[in-house]
Amino acid sequence: MKGRFIALTMAITVAALFMGCSKQSAEELEYIPPELERYENHIEIDGQWGASNATGADGQYGIGDPFVMRYNGKYYLYPSTSDPCDGIKVFESDDLVHWEDKGFAVAQSEATVHGAYAPEVVYYNGYFYLCQSRAGKGHYIYRSESPTEGFQLISKTDGGDEDNIDYGNLGMGIDGSFYVSDDGKLYLLHTSTPAGLKYNEITDVNDIRIDTLGKAGNLETSNLHGWIEGPGIFRRGDFSYLTYTGNHVISRGYRVAYSYAENMKNLSSFIQPTDNVTLIDTDEEHYGVGHASNVNGPDLDSVYTAYHTLVGRGPARRYNLDRYLASGSILTANGVTHHPVAMPSAPTVGGYKEVLTFEEGNGYVLGRTQDYFTAEYNFIPSGSQQLFFGDAKYTISLNDGVIALTKNSGAKSELLGKATVFAAEGRFAVVRIENGDGIGYLYFNGMRVISWKAEGAAGAIGYATDEGVGYTAFSNDVFGSSDFETFKNFPTKFPATSYLKGENRGFSIAKAKRVAHGVRVGEKESTVRIGDANAVALAKGDWVKYAVDVWENGVYTIAAEVSPKSAGAKIKIRIGMSELTATIPTLDESCETVRVYLGSIKVESGVQTMRVEVLSGNAEITLFDVNEGVQESNATLYEYDAVNGTVKTDDEMLTVRGENGVIFWKDTNSVNYEATITFSCSASVGTDFGLILRGSHYSYYTSQPTQSWRGYYLQFGTNLVVLKRYDYGDFGSLYAARTGNIDLTNGSSHTLVIRAEGNRFTISLDGEISFSADDYCAFFGGKLGVYVGSGELNIHSFEFQSR
Repeated sequence: MKGRFIALTMAITVAALFMGCSKQSAEELEYIPPELERYENHIEIDGQWGASNATGADGQYGIGDPFVMRYNGKYYLYPSTSDPCDGIKVFESDDLVHWEDKGFAVAQSEATVHGAYAPEVVYYNGYFYLCQSRAGKGHYIYRSESPTEGFQLISKTDGGDEDNIDYGNLGMGIDGSFYVSDDGKLYLLHTSTPAGLKYNEITDVNDIRIDTLGKAGNLETSNLHGWIEGPGIFRRGDFSYLTYTGNHVISRGYRVAYSYAENMKNLSSFIQPTDNVTLIDTDEEHYGVGHASNVNGPDLDSVYTAYHTLVGRGPARRYNLDRYLASGSILTANGVTHHPVAMPSAPTVGGYKEVLTFEEGNGYVLGRTQDYFTAEYNFIPSGSQQLFFGDAKYTISLNDGVIALTKNSGAKSELLGKATVFAAEGRFAVVRIENGDGIGYLYFNGMRVISWKAEGAAGAIGYATDEGVGYTAFSNDVFGSSDFETFKNFPTKFPATSYLKGENRGFSIAKAKRVAHGVRVGEKESTVRIGDANAVALAKGDWVKYAVDVWENGVYTIAAEVSPKSAGAKIKIRIGMSELTATIPTLDESCETVRVYLGSIKVESGVQTMRVEVLSGNAEITLFDVNEGVQESNATLYEYDAVNGTVKTDDEMLTVRGENGVIFWKDTNSVNYEATITFSCSASVGTDFGLILRGSHYSYYTSQPTQSWRGYYLQFGTNLVVLKRYDYGDFGSLYAARTGNIDLTNGSSHTLVIRAEGNRFTISLDGEISFSADDYCAFFGGKLGVYVGSGELNIHSFEFQSR
């Protein structure tokens, strides 16, 4: 393993924050961060693909399109094959970070795996199935009894020649991904032309041909305003999340987004939220983020996403890993990081047969859980084997294809649920238990097959016998409760319900109470459902606290997503020794939630807490959004970053020319500001030019939308000025104003005043055209810039003032 790993001792003590002398605040408990090992993206892996014709002799193809699966306590990584090469590599890990080269899952001698794209694997009915799309030209499916070797081609082509390289090619686009539904059906998710995602059921794993695949359906809704690929589905609690990537693998703006479904009934029931991008970075040191796969962390409860970034020349890529945070309809990456962050946590207890202890009357015991937990059993079923938890108050049996969960109280037994499953003879099965406060789920080989009204079940966990026992583990977290203690990596977005555990340690909420099947498992809470999102509901004097990891000293802007009922609430945020106070403005009551800007705060580096207190009123908060900002702006006309096109300067003006000319002025990443710009244009009818507002993550590539940034675009037309929302594509006009007798394309000089304040933009042109527009899911990061699709835009003067 080659990489930069830093074991840091977090000897940081965050002082207790005593506000006044009330009994409630006097009891506030100190947060002491744990000592954690760290890793840093990107990660070099011994055995990754080396130099190729595309990367040059001094480069490495590396790891692209990483797919990671979990099996029997280990992780297996399958990357794309370098274009000039054969075979599909596989790597093994205990922790998702340190990987060991295990050779070739599909042998180099197999003709169909020359330049194999995006291999993915599923454990299904006792076998491992692998799909890949050779050079992006259709799918081939293989099967093995092992995750690391022996995969043989099993897909077929009717009437085809087995010696032909296209034998077994099912078509169906590229980037195939498997999904197993709770009723045991196996699906292939894949791309479609011109852009979109589809699925087909694999109706017979023993006869996989185009003619035996089930009818195609659309994975609704998933849209990245262009080509979309790399689908994958994972689940937390009642919500399923579909992630996907686009638009082009060589673009710096390659990115990952998501849609969600609650209690998913079918693969066409996904909903795409307005702000659905989870991974994007166009930084010089970390860019081309995409083609992710998602898997539970070693602690069984967390969710991690493995993705690649571009390095050097052509398709050279590297492996990266970041954590997801999920709550209801909200899915966010815990930063898109390329600085040292905390390693994935291990389970509370975990290991193979040797960690079990025999106890008379119980059996083979792994350890003792707390009331609410997640557990994983890997075992080869036999008639004498039973699984148990809660000091054997709960037992799980698997006989004749029926799995049953029973609650035992003395001589009385109560069947909590049973299901018919397929258990392959002599092969490992995996049972996952999620025992929550009011609801519990039992999974068999990834399928949720039993639900029950769960309660606290602290006690021993283990097996009746040690026969056929594989990896077994548990963690005292469930349904994402491990997110609560996780350091939030600034800058980042995170669900507001993911504050630290413990009353008077992580929260103090006067009217909090225990809620069955709640958000804060096993704790008192004050939460409300807003649409499909969960919100923490705070009244005067209530506070919550988050562990945050600030890698660099700096100024950070903080925004929140709130309900309209929160209008007028006064909030104080304290991070370390710095604080800000904000009042939530009057909000549009027709919106379920509104993003509001709370202010900027200067923060020192280190692990510390972000304490949020309501000083007056009531606040319902679903999300916090933290971005890098500036304390005071010294922006000037000639201090800018030229990112595309041609830029020319002289003593009188700055000129940006198309095609797709783009600059961003330095130190303009303030949320609230006023800018006065005098400009002239040399253009013709149909020219596309204007100003970028709060623009971030710009990139240019021919196979993605021209409007490739996140933020806003003030577009100038022959007799029209339009303010649009952009997110790698035009998401519609916020306001359009006719300019009347003002012709912006005849080379004459014009004066533009832009005032940005929270959700509102106010635009004035030559003192004659004036309008305001609001965005209630606003972007609060990014800089002021210029975009010229064609023609020429001359800036004669530029004044910028933070507000």
